[in-house]
Amino acid sequence: MPQEILDGIDCIIKSPGILPDHPILEFARGKQIPILSEIALGRIFFNGPVIGITGTDGKSTTTALTYHLLKKKYPNAKMGGNIGVPFTSFCRENPEIVVLELSSYQLDDSPNLQLTASAILNLASDHLERHKTMESYALAKWKIQNLLDKEHQCFVNPNFFNYTPFVIPTHSNLHLVGEKESYFVTQNPNKIHTPNHEYDVSLFPLKGKHNLMNLCFAIALAEVVGLSPDQIQSQLVT
Repeated sequence: MPQEILDGIDCIIKSPGILPDHPILEFARGKQIPILSEIALGRIFFNGPVIGITGTDGKSTTTALTYHLLKKKYPNAKMGGNIGVPFTSFCRENPEIVVLELSSYQLDDSPNLQLTASAILNLASDHLERHKTMESYALAKWKIQNLLDKEHQCFVNPNFFNYTPFVIPTHSNLHLVGEKESYFVTQNPNKIHTPNHEYDVSLFPLKGKHNLMNLCFAIALAEVVGLSPDQIQSQLVT
């Protein structure tokens, strides 16, 4: 019985694959027992800056690209989360900065991650067996942002808001990444444009506009945590 299993339990750390309506979890909520993800647990022990990246496609690529850029200024940076290395495996090593790939499943149980910056790359019709509707899926992804925190910067593909019950918020900490926005990609020649700089990405080895968009998000995130255009550009050819 759930009641017996939860005797003496103060907190549950849930695997993201376990459905939220599991009887044990429902009983725990009734008893007001906190249910957290492994990511949220790691955040308790790490107080430094964290970048979070989510989206249906390209999360792993963008997380790896962001980590690659960050290493120029932060050689002790760490990467993990849904990309394969648990946050809790290094959260007590005191890295200079952390970049995490975050799934909607992880975000469901990660309240108040206090991210320095976040990104929502895109949204496609995956995981509807769990979220049921695209609107519910979008709202799960939207949990990554914390626009009420004036220090938080959030980067979003504007197409994401086609699936939300609200229009694009007008907020100084929300930045749109896409065609005709402040952060965008051009091809032939390949360049990435931000309000701060125009980057030459003609030597970028990953092909396709989707990978240039992934890189655009990575550059935006790197800029917001203090990398200079020269530091970023130097990493685009290595």
